[in-house]
Amino acid sequence: PGTKEAVIAAQLWLQIYLDHPREETLPGKIADVFAEIRKLPELLKADHQSNQGQLQSALDQHELKTKVDRISQQEKTQDYLGAGQGYENFAAGTQDRTIAEKALTNAINSYLKTAQSKEGIAHVIETWEHRFPGSPKALEPLRSVATHALIVGDFEFSISLFRKLGTEFKEPDSLETAARLSQGTADEKHAQSLWGDFLSRYPNSPRKAEVQLALARSQEKSGLDGEASRSYRACALSGQFISAECQARLADLYLKSQDVGKAKELFKELAFVSAPAKGKGAKKKSSGPLSPYVGYARYQLADLMERETAFEPMKFPEAQLKKGLNQRLNFLEPLSKAYQGAVEVGGPWGIAALHRLALWATQFAEDVDAIEAPSTLQGTALERFKKQLLSVSQPLREKARSTWNEAFSKASAQIILSPVLPEIADRLADFRSGVPGRAQGSRGQLFLSGLPANGGSEGTSVALTRVREGLLKDARSASLWTDYGNLLWGEGKPLLAKIAYERSLALQAKNAVALNNLAVVNLSGDGEEDWVAASEAAGRLEAALQVDDFFAPAKTNLAGLMNYYRLFGKSKTLWDQVRVRHPGGTADLGLAIALQGLGKADQAEALFQKSDAGADHSFVIAYHRAGRESLKGTSGAEECVNELRKIDENSLEGFEKKSTSYLLKRCDSWKK
Repeated sequence: PGTKEAVIAAQLWLQIYLDHPREETLPGKIADVFAEIRKLPELLKADHQSNQGQLQSALDQHELKTKVDRISQQEKTQDYLGAGQGYENFAAGTQDRTIAEKALTNAINSYLKTAQSKEGIAHVIETWEHRFPGSPKALEPLRSVATHALIVGDFEFSISLFRKLGTEFKEPDSLETAARLSQGTADEKHAQSLWGDFLSRYPNSPRKAEVQLALARSQEKSGLDGEASRSYRACALSGQFISAECQARLADLYLKSQDVGKAKELFKELAFVSAPAKGKGAKKKSSGPLSPYVGYARYQLADLMERETAFEPMKFPEAQLKKGLNQRLNFLEPLSKAYQGAVEVGGPWGIAALHRLALWATQFAEDVDAIEAPSTLQGTALERFKKQLLSVSQPLREKARSTWNEAFSKASAQIILSPVLPEIADRLADFRSGVPGRAQGSRGQLFLSGLPANGGSEGTSVALTRVREGLLKDARSASLWTDYGNLLWGEGKPLLAKIAYERSLALQAKNAVALNNLAVVNLSGDGEEDWVAASEAAGRLEAALQVDDFFAPAKTNLAGLMNYYRLFGKSKTLWDQVRVRHPGGTADLGLAIALQGLGKADQAEALFQKSDAGADHSFVIAYHRAGRESLKGTSGAEECVNELRKIDENSLEGFEKKSTSYLLKRCDSWKK
């Protein structure tokens, strides 16, 4: 074996088979020849010494070609599991890093095409990490696998891979995605761990404050108030625009714990340090627009000031009466100044501040009216005394009315979704001002666009399979990501649906369907009453309509949201537009509510009757009938109460519940 002649003989032996590949059993015979030759180390040593390793090279090249041909054949016959294993073996048999990593990439791509992909992929990833730790060439394959797992619904595997990308491959966005996916699967503890890891690894990330806020809100939701306070505080110190929200939420956390002193300190810092300085030569402290949370802080300080102030009762003897009256009069100026600070910032809490001023004036008026006349006053003297009380209480009530009117007008003109708007509208309706009338938009009437959340005629299972297969073929399809979000929503996974909609928007920014559906996610749960979520939703619905003026789902949802917040002028315009292209019960009902809110009770009643046919709108129909009866004053009070009693109180939430309770108390008092 160690002679030149042996080397020549081996080459001839090998060449005979390579030149005549005709027999069916030839591949097996060639493998036998290779095995026999490789058993002779002396032969290969002689080849290296006297033949420049040509025999060894021929063996290596043919074995490489054999492996490639075998993998190619497996791919042609769609044996992707075998192809994946072939690529793994190929990578293991080469010392060339470039070739090995290419083979590992191909192995992953092959396994992704099989139903048994997870085990094979996990093995490839483990091999890759062991041979080439932290290789940048593993980044894209790993991201593809993480996305694949997200698409097929293996959320746990997807989370682990996005975490790996975020930690071992230093991709902060992927680590944040892993945290959000964990939260979407209701694993708040794991989400908190991942957000904490993000903050440790990426202390200089531009997303740091947003992650701190997300972590804090999750911790607060989990009852971890101590951890939440630290996270809120860290975010509040970030110096970013979002820091105002973090400080306000931290103050709220202290309020919830009855630590009013610390809450006040935080609110004061936010309310006054963040405000632009006034006066000649004053140093400006804020160059951009004030955060709405500055207005919120000012509102809360004024509210605390009001709640903490007690007054002497207004009653005779005269000294006591004057003392109580003067206390209230002296308090009115500082209270007005405090609430006006929130009004100056504007936004939802500017509207709320005006509302509280009006409420205070109303309460003052009621306290005045409740003053009992001395028993010595009789006849003309008693009448004169009552007129004197009215001369004080009536201007207070008129001031309250004008303040509520100012608040409602501002909200209507600027489309400000303040959580106090329904009560403001009710208070104005008490004055029989005509607009706004007694009306309340319904809750939870939200419409997704695109594929029905239950899969429509296909059903959930078939639709999920189809959409997932489509995304596996084209993960850059914005419409398929939106459909996937709808199906996740239908399965009760709104936070995962939100991620899918955001992926759709990342691929197609002007995507009216995804914008509309993200707004629906915003408004889900308690979102309709949350001023932040409601404002975000309104913005997304407006953006969807900027993409497509005639996009009915967004227009319907926005009209319903405006009805819910009693901005009837805006909602009527939208309902009129919806009815042109999509006439029917929903639009008729929405327009009827808007018309009653605009004081057009007769027109509203006709539409209510039309929309009521064959449909169950127990709250809407009963409430608005009661509202029309309430316009009659005492003569309609009994019927108003009867209608409201028809509504199942346990079915009500949010503004529906508050509005029903308010009107029931009013009609009941008028009835008595």
